[in-house]
Amino acid sequence: MTRLFIAEKPSAAKAIADGLGKAVRRDGYYECGDDLVSYCIGHLFSQKEPDAYLPDDVPKTKKGKKIWRACDLPIIPEIWQYEQKKETKGQLKILGTLIKRADEIVHAGDVDREGQAIVDQVIEHFKTKVPVKRFSVSAQDAVSIGRGLKSLKDNNEFRGWRNAALGRQRADWLVGMNVTRALTLAAQASGDKSLLVVGRVQSPTLALVVSRDRVIEKFVPKDYFQVHATIKHEKGEFIARWVPPKDSDYLDDENRVISKTVAEKVVQELSEKDGRVASYSKEPKSTPQPLGLSLSDITLIASNRFGFSADETLKTVQALYETHKLCSYPRSDCKYLPEAQKSDAKTILAAVSSTYPAISNLVEKTDTSIHSRIWNDGKITAHHAIIPTMHSGNVEALTSREKSIYDVIVRSYLTQFYPKHEYDATIILIDVDAQDSAAEKHTLKAAGNVVTIEGWKVVNAESPEDSEKTANDDESQMLPTVKESDHVGVLDAVLGSKKTTPPKHFTEGTLIKALENIHKYVDNPEYKKLLKSEDGIGTPATRSSIITELKRRRYLDTKAKYLMSSSLGRRLIDTLPESVTSPVLTAQYESELLLIQNRKGSVKEFLDSQIQYVTEQVANAASLIADNPAPKDTSDHSNKDSPPCPECNSALIRRKDSRSGKGFWWGCSGYPECRSTYPDKRGKPDFKSAPSVKKPQRTTDYKCHKCESDLIARKSEKGTVWYGCSAFPTCKERYFDKDGAPNFG
Repeated sequence: MTRLFIAEKPSAAKAIADGLGKAVRRDGYYECGDDLVSYCIGHLFSQKEPDAYLPDDVPKTKKGKKIWRACDLPIIPEIWQYEQKKETKGQLKILGTLIKRADEIVHAGDVDREGQAIVDQVIEHFKTKVPVKRFSVSAQDAVSIGRGLKSLKDNNEFRGWRNAALGRQRADWLVGMNVTRALTLAAQASGDKSLLVVGRVQSPTLALVVSRDRVIEKFVPKDYFQVHATIKHEKGEFIARWVPPKDSDYLDDENRVISKTVAEKVVQELSEKDGRVASYSKEPKSTPQPLGLSLSDITLIASNRFGFSADETLKTVQALYETHKLCSYPRSDCKYLPEAQKSDAKTILAAVSSTYPAISNLVEKTDTSIHSRIWNDGKITAHHAIIPTMHSGNVEALTSREKSIYDVIVRSYLTQFYPKHEYDATIILIDVDAQDSAAEKHTLKAAGNVVTIEGWKVVNAESPEDSEKTANDDESQMLPTVKESDHVGVLDAVLGSKKTTPPKHFTEGTLIKALENIHKYVDNPEYKKLLKSEDGIGTPATRSSIITELKRRRYLDTKAKYLMSSSLGRRLIDTLPESVTSPVLTAQYESELLLIQNRKGSVKEFLDSQIQYVTEQVANAASLIADNPAPKDTSDHSNKDSPPCPECNSALIRRKDSRSGKGFWWGCSGYPECRSTYPDKRGKPDFKSAPSVKKPQRTTDYKCHKCESDLIARKSEKGTVWYGCSAFPTCKERYFDKDGAPNFG
């Protein structure tokens, strides 16, 4: 019997072929005895654009595309049409030939909605009647592959996953294509040439950044005051802080002292006074091992510690998974591990020690009998936490970025086999008589944590929660053992002044974490619960690409490691209805997809509700634009005689460099059709320093293999054609030309 395994990516196919043994490489597939192993290259089909559903008599642009017209909206496909991607037609043909040879097909796509849909679509395209099994693993090491091969399931069990993926794709198309066109056309009618792109998760993500930026801009810092005193006890000295009485009229909403006069008076009344110990408590406490790492956890740590972007982190973890086979499936939203996998611990730790000798001393001190809270079958989703695999490699073969991320993953796993971190939490309350006998006594509080067992913290692993906390120096002091009513003296008291601070701008790491924990930004208890149960908005696989797209469209700017909304981004959010920017409604959208995934919901009913929603938004587009007119252009037009672009003759605009905050550059006002840019030299564009050809020769139908953005055909100064990613500079992928098409090989 001939079995055909179809993986989602070439790297996964190779891992399966190696697991089957006796693999012989052929053109686009492997032969392993009677078994065949081939692969897709991501999606081999794409949804057709609106032009496919519009009448033939719609006027066309010079590029052959049908023009956008309000009278054609909403565009609602009766039968959804897909087309083969030109750049992967060859691989699809190979799969068709292999399917004809197969007696049984094994679906080996990634274990998520998109992975299910990618391979199912190929199988359905060729209308095969042979049985189809499902192969599912969370890592590509030899042991995991072997287990997966022994536990194949019926592919029909995953039908709901495929339906949810199709529902998501089609609903996104309906909203994106229709609402984007409706708002953009309405804006153009009012004289605004901005492209107002709408996305199901993209719009709430942008709204989150806009809201944070505006809170920061409106924030007015206020002074508040603290009083610290040095306390002398017969067994030693320590620091205590004055605790103001609750509900005092000199406290703000967060119980901070805002009256300097009151604080100064307390300093005078405390200095060189006697007091007594009102209470003393010493309570043993412990901190459990941190939970495992999801993709958003790693992204946050990598952003804070290494300054990596979300896209850089995703690509790095993906390389550790696919290329090096040193970590489990990377696009996971889970922090737990299945109980059965605990038996693999010794093998995984041995592989880690072999791969990463510098950490072997920590591996030797692990205790695999320790059962931390990470082992929980009830918390496992489609994937489990990201951990090292049983594959032995060589850490020196990794790039510096890969080493950094691998170290984070390894240390997180090691903490599970160390004891809890234990300490004594000590609190001393002290009463000091006030100068005014009619006033209440002043209360001082001293807190200190004394570590008794370092436990898992010797591994020096950082959890996402640790990265968001700030240290409290008061709690790091060693406190003496005292008794109630012991006499103490206040040696001196010091007034400290601080200012309230606004929340920080988002980084890519903190924004992704915010999307995962979006319930924290919602007040309604019912909605908060819903969002928390759905693990936020977006998925681990899409969040970084959403941020990349927002930056590419210039809705978001970056300054150092921080993300900030642009004027265009704010304009878009101000224009969109709340139903598009609300994370609550987006979560409800996801909950419906989850019902479809679990075969409890209907794709048709889901899409019918989306069609009704899109129809309403198209009808309301003009009024939304009228209520939110375009802001004045803030670009630098100080040079009234703006020079024309050498490529398209449109006016060039002098703009400030938003990344460095210093200097200027010149960009074509014909963007995005013309992407010419030039450095600034004494207030004028420096044409000599710019490449002679910047305008795209033609926009192609090809997609970048790294980020799936459109590729653009360009011509060098010597006349050589090449293809560059339209997401540049976020993605710098480029390809040579081969017979009029990009050479992906």
